[in-house]
Formats: sequence, structure tokens, C-alpha cells
Amino acid sequence: MTRLGSAYWRLWWANAVSYAGDGALVSALPLFAVTVTKDPRLISLVSAAMFLPWLLLSLPAGAIVDRYDRVALMWRSQAVQFAVMGVLTVLIMTRVAGIAVLAAAGLVVVPLFAAADRGRRHHAPHRPRAVVRNVTPGVGLEPTTSTLTGSHSAN
Repeated sequence: MTRLGSAYWRLWWANAVSYAGDGALVSALPLFAVTVTKDPRLISLVSAAMFLPWLLLSLPAGAIVDRYDRVALMWRSQAVQFAVMGVLTVLIMTRVAGIAVLAAAGLVVVPLFAAADRGRRHHAPHRPRAVVRNVTPGVGLEPTTSTLTGSHSAN
């Protein structure tokens, strides 16, 4: 089995933490909305605010990823997500967060996740798997991308 360097494992851990956080957000935001209101329409508004931008912005996000530096795009989108979640945490702790704040947070954070995800996964024909290639020079793409996606094959 090919040995992967420390830069690759930093990328792997960053992916793992990012996906875990985004999965927790997708679950927690509507659940927190239940504590704010019992109106199912408002709770579904929070869920719709999270997924509608992803549906509408995934293709343009791919085009943006093709035109800009993927690593910088990933860093910036993750930094903005971190800032928005920090503000949301403060608003929740001070009991100021209502449905509008939760929906706005979902509206901002999930499209940023889509942009970062496209930066990690998107494969432009002229720069295939550029981020993975940058952190694993001289290593074949199959062992690196398969461990990133969790489908490592035994060779």
C-alpha cells in the first residue's frame, strides 16, 4: 500500500471534520427550530432555506471552482462558515435566534459548504483532482481519492 504524506492526512482530517460539522448542522438546525416554534411551516422553512440554495447554486459553484484557486476557495468558504456559526451560537446562547435567524444561517452556510465541497471534489478536465495532486505528489490517484471518499479498494 502506498504511504500518504502528512499534507494528505491534514486534508483528510479537514474533510472529516467538515463533513461531520455539516451533517450535524443539517440535523441540528431544524431540531433547534422545533424549540423556537411548533409551527411545522416555519420549521420546514428552515429546512428549505438550507437545501434550496444547494439545489440552485451547485452548478454555478462548479463553474466558480473551475475559474479560481480551489484551496483558497475552500479556506475562504470554511472561514465564512465558521464565522456565521460563531454568530449563530452567540445568538442562540443569548436567546435572540428566531426562525428568521436560523433560516438565514442555513441560507448562508449550506451554499458555502457546496462551494467547499465542489473545491474538494470537482474535477476540471485541465486540472484533474488538483487539490489531491497538490498534497500527494508522486502517489497514484486511486489510493488517495478512494480514502477521501471512503471506498478504498484492497490491492
